[in-house]
Amino acid sequence: MSWLTRLYPKSWRARYGREFDVLMEDVQPSWSGTLDVLRSAMWARFQQMDWRFAGAFALTGLLLACVMTWRAPDRYTSSAELRLRSGRSLAEKAHWLRSAVLSRSSLDAVMREPLLDLYEAERQREPIEDVIARMKARDLKVEIAGGDIPVLRISYTGPDAWRSQRAVQSLLRRFIDEHLNRARPASGPGVLEVLQPPNLPDHAVRPQLWKGASVGLLLGLAAFFALAAIRRVPRAICCGVLAGMVAALLSYAIPRSYVSSTLVHVDSPQTGKLLRTDVPGVRLEAGAVPEERIVTARASNNREAQRLVEKALFVFMDPRAGWRQPTTAIDVIDPPSLPMHPVTLLFPLEVWFLLAGGVAGLTAGLRLKLDRPRNNPPSAAYKPA
Repeated sequence: MSWLTRLYPKSWRARYGREFDVLMEDVQPSWSGTLDVLRSAMWARFQQMDWRFAGAFALTGLLLACVMTWRAPDRYTSSAELRLRSGRSLAEKAHWLRSAVLSRSSLDAVMREPLLDLYEAERQREPIEDVIARMKARDLKVEIAGGDIPVLRISYTGPDAWRSQRAVQSLLRRFIDEHLNRARPASGPGVLEVLQPPNLPDHAVRPQLWKGASVGLLLGLAAFFALAAIRRVPRAICCGVLAGMVAALLSYAIPRSYVSSTLVHVDSPQTGKLLRTDVPGVRLEAGAVPEERIVTARASNNREAQRLVEKALFVFMDPRAGWRQPTTAIDVIDPPSLPMHPVTLLFPLEVWFLLAGGVAGLTAGLRLKLDRPRNNPPSAAYKPA
């Protein structure tokens, strides 16, 4: 039972460890006695902890979670409702329609629609099955309510209000197409009625601040207890972890940079050379062919960057522009993108600050430990023979 002794702090083992080992060998404690020893050992370790570190970890985790929750991107939810009636086996047909619309091929076609282009970055680096699974779990919900007359409720949550509405419209069309073109004869034709068309959300859905603060507080305390539970963890490591968390918190004070872009096609290379815009922050670059131009805008907010590109397109389409001829044709190949992630250098800015702060805190902790005087007993004076 010597392993029970090792659960106590080192100072306690140096004073009572030998007697406690002898006592455990004589008593041979039961399960309840072992649990009491465990509780006593944990309490002894907690009493020797530096609770100033615990408060610092909890406060830093709380502030970091609050800032991350406040800086979280806006998300918009659009919804619609359908009702099946005037047919046989309506509940079975509702589940069959839901399975057909939520199939892999159906959702893949929805994501690749030119005006939607959902999860473009994820589709380039992840398998489509993983992207669809994340879409179903986080953003897309199709519920069946009601009894004899089922009601299908469709909702989609995305970073853009217009795209959220268009995604629900696309899903609604697929429900209607499946109902009209692939209806089962055994269940009867039935009637699919639109109770609520897809709405354009006018306000964003944001995470609640108190939930983020609670999670940050608990994670900060969990990080402290995890470091404290490991035996012989140097205090310098705690300083490094705490300094990294503080640096990650301070990184949110630095403004981010978002880039939005669009691709336009003109009728001739000469027209492409004549394209001009006076919108500040907007750049024009040559495309893959002489008739293409790439319009990019950089701003501290993703929606502001998208609005700058839209403003530049409005200037291009203005018939009162002096360089434009009546027969000049300008086609927008890709709509202005809404950037979801800021411009980064290999890693997000928070990661760089976390690493730099951790190294600085670890170095400072080691330096303070080396500079601290040691309370060693003086050696005996040398006495010559």
